[in-house]
Amino acid sequence: MEAHQQYQPAEEVVMPRHFLQQIIMQESLSTIRVLAFFLSEAQTGQAEIEASYTELSQATGLCRQSVQEGINRAIEQGYLSLVQAGSFFSPARYALVGVSGQVSEGVAGYQTEADYPYQPKEEWSTNPTCTTFHTTSSLDSNIESINRIEDRIELESEEAVYFSDQSQKVDHSPTYPPEVIHISAYLTNMGNDFSVELGDPTHTRSNRTQIHNLWHKSGLPEKDFAQVMYEARKLTKQFAIIRPGEKEPPMGQTRNRMPYFFTVLRDLLGLSKKNGPVGGISNPDLTATTGRRGKSTASHESGLSDQTRRKANYAY
Repeated sequence: MEAHQQYQPAEEVVMPRHFLQQIIMQESLSTIRVLAFFLSEAQTGQAEIEASYTELSQATGLCRQSVQEGINRAIEQGYLSLVQAGSFFSPARYALVGVSGQVSEGVAGYQTEADYPYQPKEEWSTNPTCTTFHTTSSLDSNIESINRIEDRIELESEEAVYFSDQSQKVDHSPTYPPEVIHISAYLTNMGNDFSVELGDPTHTRSNRTQIHNLWHKSGLPEKDFAQVMYEARKLTKQFAIIRPGEKEPPMGQTRNRMPYFFTVLRDLLGLSKKNGPVGGISNPDLTATTGRRGKSTASHESGLSDQTRRKANYAY
């Protein structure tokens, strides 16, 4: 009873607009959708909301892994409190922490580049915090040092980094320096969001692995690589080809465009099988690859190249 009174939301309290904008700018799509669900339920006057991962997955359109990540992030940041943990047969009970009121359309819906720009934390620019894996030892003697980050990135073993889902047919050869592998918090969140948006939530982990492999192979800074990802997503939505006679996906599901997205992303980075790695340059900046990317981008804007179009026919 005390816990119930502790998390009882005040009816006159309305979530400030700047708080909603802060969430949109800083959090991933999974966190935003989970929080939007609890805010909408709180409008009914419930002090504590019971929900299972399956129910949240159906309500938000996310896979259960993304739901779990969104809940963990919301609890960590103080948006939610876990009142009573659930079990295999019963849902968990959560409560919003001191906020209630209307939910803006921006929180409840998909965000765009304008709503969700690249916003790295200040400390990333001076001393990037990341998870470090040493690849010189065997797979079983995994981690030598771990630098924890505030976003609680899910740690991926070397086996997951080098051997993602074979259905994606990715070249796993480490063309970047093999001593260490860095996992970016921001690119991980982008991988979660793009997997849902482009219709492949069941392979979220594999998609995140591919993104990090391409990031290290490209040698681009994190911010510049994120911009290339946004460009690839834009071209994917614009030029994704559907084969004649292709069946529509089940109601409520999105056609899987992630394979086509990775084809476009490799093309923009100059990492297609035809071109290979970007000239063997260890750490080229974005301006150094403008010529290659500019030519590639131009071919997309005027209609995708014949090679990319042929790959697109097998993307689904």
